[in-house]
Amino acid sequence: MNLAMFLSTERNEEYDANRDSSSIDSLYATLPNLPAKLGFFTSLYQAGVSWHWKTLTDGEKKLKKSSIPTLIFVNKFDPVTPPKNGDIFKESLTQAKLFVLDLEGHGVSGDCVTQVMIDFMNTPKSELGNASCLPILR
Repeated sequence: MNLAMFLSTERNEEYDANRDSSSIDSLYATLPNLPAKLGFFTSLYQAGVSWHWKTLTDGEKKLKKSSIPTLIFVNKFDPVTPPKNGDIFKESLTQAKLFVLDLEGHGVSGDCVTQVMIDFMNTPKSELGNASCLPILR
């Protein structure tokens, strides 16, 4: 993972100058089922304060319609990009294939996922017949 690129993207797209340490603590207080603070994300967010100056405006954050073939994977219990985010992206992407997987956590990996990605990159407009190996929820 390229942390510098991740932090630059987060700072540009998601940073909110009004969110400080106390507001982050208040946010965690509203999540009683979260057993501990997410140190990685909290630290990166706080590092964004002095990373660089560019932040998108709300108007610039609007999703634009696109017909570029796109493959979207989300896991049913992903705390970072939940299934509803996949649905939101798919609305703007007319050639998107969305797979909500019966997996937990953030990210997908494994031989099947890798093969589906390779097949998609080779033939992005195909129906991905080999996707049957995925644990698809919907």
